[in-house]
Amino acid sequence: MARAFAEPLISSEALEAFTNELAGELALALAAKDLGARVLRLAFYRADGTSGTIAAAMSTPCHDARHMMALLSEKFSNIDAGFGIDILRLDAVRAGRCEASQKGFATPQGAAFRDPSELVDRLANRFGRDAITVLRPQGSHIPERAELRLSALDVWAAETSASRVATYAPPWPSPKRLLRPAFMLSRPEPIEVTAGVPDGPPASFIWRRVERRVARAQGPERIAPEWWRTLYLDEDQKRPRTRDYYRIEDQQGAMYWVFRHGLYEGEEAAERPSWFLHGLFA
Repeated sequence: MARAFAEPLISSEALEAFTNELAGELALALAAKDLGARVLRLAFYRADGTSGTIAAAMSTPCHDARHMMALLSEKFSNIDAGFGIDILRLDAVRAGRCEASQKGFATPQGAAFRDPSELVDRLANRFGRDAITVLRPQGSHIPERAELRLSALDVWAAETSASRVATYAPPWPSPKRLLRPAFMLSRPEPIEVTAGVPDGPPASFIWRRVERRVARAQGPERIAPEWWRTLYLDEDQKRPRTRDYYRIEDQQGAMYWVFRHGLYEGEEAAERPSWFLHGLFA
Protein backbone atom coordinates (compact mmCIF):
# COMPACT_ATOMS: atom_id res chain seq x y z
CA MET A 1 0.00 0.00 0.00
CA ALA A 2 1.45 3.37 -0.98
CA ARG A 3 0.65 7.08 -1.01
CA ALA A 4 2.27 9.78 -3.13
CA PHE A 5 1.93 13.44 -2.16
CA ALA A 6 1.97 16.55 -4.32
CA GLU A 7 3.22 18.51 -1.33
CA PRO A 8 5.87 16.75 0.81
CA LEU A 9 4.83 15.76 4.33
CA ILE A 10 6.70 17.54 7.11
CA SER A 11 4.57 17.28 10.26
CA SER A 12 4.46 14.14 12.35
CA GLU A 13 0.66 14.45 12.65
CA ALA A 14 0.22 14.15 8.89
CA LEU A 15 2.68 11.26 8.74
CA GLU A 16 0.75 9.37 11.41
CA ALA A 17 -2.62 10.08 9.79
CA PHE A 18 -1.58 8.74 6.37
CA THR A 19 0.18 5.74 7.92
CA ASN A 20 -3.04 4.95 9.74
CA GLU A 21 -4.89 4.97 6.41
CA LEU A 22 -2.31 2.63 4.88
CA ALA A 23 -2.57 0.30 7.86
CA GLY A 24 -6.34 0.14 7.45
CA GLU A 25 -6.06 -0.69 3.75
CA LEU A 26 -3.37 -3.32 4.38
CA ALA A 27 -5.44 -4.90 7.16
CA LEU A 28 -8.46 -5.21 4.87
CA ALA A 29 -6.38 -6.72 2.05
CA LEU A 30 -4.84 -9.29 4.42
CA ALA A 31 -8.17 -10.16 6.05
CA ALA A 32 -9.74 -10.77 2.63
CA LYS A 33 -7.16 -13.53 2.06
CA ASP A 34 -7.36 -14.82 5.66
CA LEU A 35 -3.75 -13.74 6.18
CA GLY A 36 -1.99 -11.68 8.83
CA ALA A 37 1.24 -9.71 8.83
CA ARG A 38 4.21 -11.04 10.79
CA VAL A 39 6.66 -8.26 9.84
CA LEU A 40 5.67 -4.75 8.75
CA ARG A 41 7.90 -2.30 6.90
CA LEU A 42 7.09 1.37 6.42
CA ALA A 43 9.28 2.93 3.74
CA PHE A 44 9.42 6.70 3.22
CA TYR A 45 10.99 8.57 0.31
CA ARG A 46 12.13 12.14 0.87
CA ALA A 47 12.00 15.08 -1.50
CA ASP A 48 15.81 15.17 -1.76
CA GLY A 49 15.92 11.63 -3.19
CA THR A 50 16.92 9.81 0.02
CA SER A 51 14.81 7.20 1.77
CA GLY A 52 14.47 5.30 5.00
CA THR A 53 12.46 2.53 6.66
CA ILE A 54 11.07 1.47 10.01
CA ALA A 55 9.88 -2.06 10.78
CA ALA A 56 7.80 -3.89 13.36
CA ALA A 57 7.56 -7.62 14.10
CA MET A 58 4.60 -9.53 15.52
CA SER A 59 4.52 -12.86 17.33
CA THR A 60 1.36 -14.03 15.55
CA PRO A 61 -0.15 -13.14 12.15
CA CYS A 62 -2.20 -9.96 12.55
CA HIS A 63 -4.63 -8.02 10.35
CA ASP A 64 -5.69 -5.59 13.07
CA ALA A 65 -4.95 -2.04 11.88
CA ARG A 66 -5.11 -0.72 15.45
CA HIS A 67 -2.35 -3.09 16.59
CA MET A 68 -0.23 -2.35 13.52
CA MET A 69 -0.39 1.38 14.25
CA ALA A 70 0.41 0.83 17.92
CA LEU A 71 3.69 -0.84 16.92
CA LEU A 72 4.64 1.60 14.16
CA SER A 73 3.75 4.79 16.04
CA GLU A 74 6.38 4.05 18.70
CA LYS A 75 9.05 4.35 15.98
CA PHE A 76 7.87 7.57 14.35
CA SER A 77 10.34 9.50 16.48
CA ASN A 78 13.14 7.77 14.51
CA ILE A 79 11.90 9.18 11.21
CA ASP A 80 13.79 12.17 9.85
CA ALA A 81 11.51 13.85 7.31
CA GLY A 82 14.28 16.12 6.02
CA PHE A 83 12.81 18.46 3.38
CA GLY A 84 9.59 16.47 3.37
CA ILE A 85 8.32 13.00 2.46
CA ASP A 86 6.97 12.46 -1.06
CA ILE A 87 5.96 8.79 -0.86
CA LEU A 88 4.87 6.44 1.93
CA ARG A 89 4.75 2.68 1.40
CA LEU A 90 3.56 0.08 3.92
CA ASP A 91 4.26 -3.60 3.19
CA ALA A 92 3.73 -6.89 4.99
CA VAL A 93 7.23 -8.29 4.48
CA ARG A 94 6.22 -11.58 6.11
CA ALA A 95 2.69 -12.92 6.44
CA GLY A 96 1.03 -16.05 7.73
CA ARG A 97 -2.33 -17.76 7.92
CA CYS A 98 -4.54 -16.39 10.70
CA GLU A 99 -6.13 -18.73 13.21
CA ALA A 100 -9.87 -19.15 13.11
CA SER A 101 -11.30 -17.92 16.40
CA GLN A 102 -14.79 -17.60 17.79
CA LYS A 103 -15.48 -14.73 20.15
CA GLY A 104 -18.26 -14.24 22.61
CA PHE A 105 -20.61 -17.20 22.20
CA ALA A 106 -18.32 -20.04 23.29
CA THR A 107 -15.84 -18.07 25.38
CA PRO A 108 -15.21 -19.86 28.70
CA GLN A 109 -16.32 -17.89 31.73
CA GLY A 110 -12.88 -18.16 33.27
CA ALA A 111 -11.12 -16.66 30.22
CA ALA A 112 -11.10 -13.10 31.49
CA PHE A 113 -7.68 -12.22 30.07
CA ARG A 114 -6.86 -10.84 26.65
CA ASP A 115 -4.39 -12.52 24.36
CA PRO A 116 -0.96 -11.49 25.73
CA SER A 117 0.65 -11.60 22.28
CA GLU A 118 -0.15 -7.92 21.69
CA LEU A 119 1.70 -6.94 24.85
CA VAL A 120 4.66 -9.12 23.83
CA ASP A 121 4.72 -7.45 20.41
CA ARG A 122 4.80 -3.93 21.87
CA LEU A 123 7.50 -4.74 24.42
CA ALA A 124 9.66 -6.58 21.89
CA ASN A 125 9.42 -3.75 19.36
CA ARG A 126 10.26 -1.18 22.02
CA PHE A 127 13.14 -2.94 23.79
CA GLY A 128 14.36 -5.38 21.15
CA ARG A 129 13.53 -8.93 20.12
CA ASP A 130 15.99 -10.58 22.51
CA ALA A 131 15.01 -8.45 25.51
CA ILE A 132 11.58 -10.10 26.02
CA THR A 133 11.81 -13.74 26.98
CA VAL A 134 9.66 -16.45 28.54
CA LEU A 135 10.64 -19.49 30.58
CA ARG A 136 9.85 -23.00 29.48
CA PRO A 137 10.56 -26.25 31.37
CA GLN A 138 13.46 -28.59 30.69
CA GLY A 139 13.80 -32.21 31.74
CA SER A 140 15.95 -31.66 34.81
CA HIS A 141 15.41 -31.70 38.58
CA ILE A 142 18.40 -29.40 39.13
CA PRO A 143 16.73 -25.99 39.75
CA GLU A 144 19.05 -23.87 37.61
CA ARG A 145 18.68 -26.32 34.71
CA ALA A 146 14.94 -26.93 35.06
CA GLU A 147 13.97 -24.01 32.84
CA LEU A 148 14.99 -22.60 29.48
CA ARG A 149 14.80 -18.93 28.50
CA LEU A 150 13.41 -18.41 24.99
CA SER A 151 12.45 -15.45 22.82
CA ALA A 152 8.83 -14.56 23.58
CA LEU A 153 8.14 -13.78 19.90
CA ASP A 154 9.25 -17.29 18.88
CA VAL A 155 7.30 -19.02 21.67
CA TRP A 156 4.09 -17.11 21.03
CA ALA A 157 4.36 -17.82 17.30
CA ALA A 158 4.40 -21.56 18.03
CA GLU A 159 1.38 -21.49 20.37
CA THR A 160 -2.29 -21.07 19.52
CA SER A 161 -4.32 -18.11 20.73
CA ALA A 162 -6.69 -20.47 22.56
CA SER A 163 -3.87 -21.89 24.65
CA ARG A 164 -2.58 -18.40 25.47
CA VAL A 165 -5.96 -17.04 26.58
CA ALA A 166 -7.45 -20.09 28.28
CA THR A 167 -5.26 -20.06 31.35
CA TYR A 168 -2.13 -18.52 32.78
CA ALA A 169 -1.15 -21.62 34.78
CA PRO A 170 2.60 -22.35 34.66
CA PRO A 171 3.67 -25.02 32.16
CA TRP A 172 5.44 -26.97 34.93
CA PRO A 173 3.78 -29.65 37.05
CA SER A 174 3.45 -27.85 40.38
CA PRO A 175 2.55 -30.15 43.27
CA LYS A 176 1.82 -28.21 46.43
CA ARG A 177 4.53 -29.98 48.38
CA LEU A 178 7.27 -28.52 46.16
CA LEU A 179 7.57 -24.90 47.23
CA ARG A 180 9.93 -22.80 45.16
CA PRO A 181 11.10 -19.26 45.93
CA ALA A 182 9.71 -16.28 44.04
CA PHE A 183 13.24 -15.02 43.36
CA MET A 184 15.98 -17.41 42.20
CA LEU A 185 19.59 -16.30 42.03
CA SER A 186 21.12 -16.74 38.58
CA ARG A 187 23.92 -18.64 40.29
CA PRO A 188 23.88 -20.09 43.85
CA GLU A 189 26.02 -17.99 46.21
CA PRO A 190 28.25 -19.61 48.86
CA ILE A 191 27.37 -19.09 52.52
CA GLU A 192 29.06 -19.97 55.82
CA VAL A 193 26.81 -22.16 57.95
CA THR A 194 26.74 -23.17 61.59
CA ALA A 195 24.58 -26.25 62.22
CA GLY A 196 23.57 -28.04 65.42
CA VAL A 197 24.54 -31.41 63.91
CA PRO A 198 26.64 -31.99 60.78
CA ASP A 199 23.77 -33.18 58.57
CA GLY A 200 21.09 -30.93 60.11
CA PRO A 201 19.61 -27.60 59.04
CA PRO A 202 21.52 -24.34 59.62
CA ALA A 203 21.34 -22.65 63.01
CA SER A 204 22.87 -19.50 61.55
CA PHE A 205 24.60 -18.48 58.34
CA ILE A 206 26.65 -15.64 56.87
CA TRP A 207 25.63 -14.33 53.46
CA ARG A 208 27.24 -11.27 51.89
CA ARG A 209 29.11 -10.56 55.12
CA VAL A 210 25.95 -10.39 57.23
CA GLU A 211 25.16 -13.03 59.84
CA ARG A 212 21.58 -14.23 60.01
CA ARG A 213 20.25 -16.40 62.86
CA VAL A 214 17.70 -19.03 61.87
CA ALA A 215 14.37 -19.09 63.71
CA ARG A 216 12.70 -21.91 61.74
CA ALA A 217 13.80 -24.49 59.18
CA GLN A 218 11.96 -26.99 56.99
CA GLY A 219 13.53 -29.84 55.03
CA PRO A 220 15.53 -31.37 53.66
CA GLU A 221 14.34 -31.84 50.09
CA ARG A 222 16.96 -34.05 48.51
CA ILE A 223 17.88 -33.64 44.84
CA ALA A 224 20.23 -36.29 43.54
CA PRO A 225 22.76 -35.51 40.79
CA GLU A 226 21.96 -36.43 37.21
CA TRP A 227 23.83 -39.69 36.86
CA TRP A 228 23.81 -39.62 33.05
CA ARG A 229 26.03 -36.54 33.11
CA THR A 230 28.78 -38.52 34.86
CA LEU A 231 29.00 -41.40 32.39
CA TYR A 232 31.72 -39.86 30.25
CA LEU A 233 33.63 -37.88 32.87
CA ASP A 234 37.32 -38.59 33.30
CA GLU A 235 38.60 -39.84 36.63
CA ASP A 236 40.18 -36.47 37.44
CA GLN A 237 37.01 -34.51 36.68
CA LYS A 238 34.81 -33.37 39.55
CA ARG A 239 31.55 -35.25 39.87
CA PRO A 240 28.19 -33.64 40.73
CA ARG A 241 27.04 -34.09 44.31
CA THR A 242 23.74 -34.56 46.11
CA ARG A 243 21.90 -31.45 47.31
CA ASP A 244 19.80 -31.14 50.45
CA TYR A 245 17.55 -28.06 50.24
CA TYR A 246 16.06 -26.26 53.26
CA ARG A 247 13.49 -23.51 53.57
CA ILE A 248 14.66 -21.35 56.45
CA GLU A 249 13.41 -18.19 58.15
CA ASP A 250 15.66 -15.83 60.08
CA GLN A 251 14.75 -13.92 63.22
CA GLN A 252 13.72 -10.86 61.14
CA GLY A 253 11.16 -12.89 59.18
CA ALA A 254 13.08 -13.15 55.88
CA MET A 255 12.90 -16.55 54.20
CA TYR A 256 15.65 -18.25 52.19
CA TRP A 257 16.18 -21.35 50.10
CA VAL A 258 19.58 -22.87 50.91
CA PHE A 259 21.19 -26.22 50.18
CA ARG A 260 24.03 -28.34 51.42
CA HIS A 261 26.14 -29.51 48.48
CA GLY A 262 27.39 -32.99 49.23
CA LEU A 263 26.96 -35.57 51.99
CA TYR A 264 29.06 -36.31 55.05
CA GLU A 265 29.06 -40.04 54.35
CA GLY A 266 29.21 -42.19 51.25
CA GLU A 267 29.67 -39.51 48.56
CA GLU A 268 33.21 -38.16 48.25
CA ALA A 269 33.42 -38.13 52.02
CA ALA A 270 36.98 -36.85 51.79
CA GLU A 271 35.63 -33.47 50.57
CA ARG A 272 33.54 -31.61 53.10
CA PRO A 273 30.08 -30.49 51.99
CA SER A 274 29.59 -26.81 51.23
CA TRP A 275 26.53 -24.58 51.60
CA PHE A 276 24.87 -22.24 49.11
CA LEU A 277 21.94 -19.80 49.03
CA HIS A 278 19.83 -20.32 45.92
CA GLY A 279 16.68 -18.22 46.34
CA LEU A 280 14.57 -15.81 48.37
CA PHE A 281 10.91 -16.24 49.27
CA ALA A 282 8.58 -13.28 49.04
